Amino acid sequence: ATAMKSATSDGDVYLVDTNNTRAVMGWPSSDHFRRAACAWAAGRRDAAGRPFILVLAQDGGPTSSGSTSEDDALSGVCCAVTRSGPRWKADDTIERDALWWLDRGCDVVVITSDKLLRSRCRQLKRASGRGLRVVESEVFVNELGPFWRSRPGSKQVQRESKYQQHVCLVADFVEYVNGCPRPQHSTKSFKVVRQPNRAMHRPARKKR
Repeated sequence: ATAMKSATSDGDVYLVDTNNTRAVMGWPSSDHFRRAACAWAAGRRDAAGRPFILVLAQDGGPTSSGSTSEDDALSGVCCAVTRSGPRWKADDTIERDALWWLDRGCDVVVITSDKLLRSRCRQLKRASGRGLRVVESEVFVNELGPFWRSRPGSKQVQRESKYQQHVCLVADFVEYVNGCPRPQHSTKSFKVVRQPNRAMHRPARKKR
């Protein structure tokens, strides 16, 4: 498994496959999970000294949408929550949103143990040629342990100019998500693309 320490040092944006990670934890509530993730994120910095951006990707919801939490912003945590809506899955929005962040020069870390999503991320990394890592949910859950019952503090760096730059970037991202952009692939279509052409691989029959 990828060590979370090395991933943290190189990541600007963390896209979390929320349901996959909550399943590893025994399905805590979404709010409880968000609070723990934000407590973990509070005070952490990217290579430029900025608090990194945390995106919690959720399945479901009435529409594909994104939001931020004022409570988290006051704690110095740049956090956005996205919902896939009924037509897509969080896997689809994670792939779509990873590309959005990569296009803005960010190094992206996707947190998931879903094999298909990991495969999609590897394909996206090859296609984009940019910084994209995948960290297993189990590794992330181990990191969350000390923060599970804590809340982010209220004395963080929300007034620093570097933090404000990230706040503006997250606001742009949420506006983009709320425009309901169609993911490049759906989970179903990606599975179809990955299926080999069986006719091509069928061994030739021996002539009698």
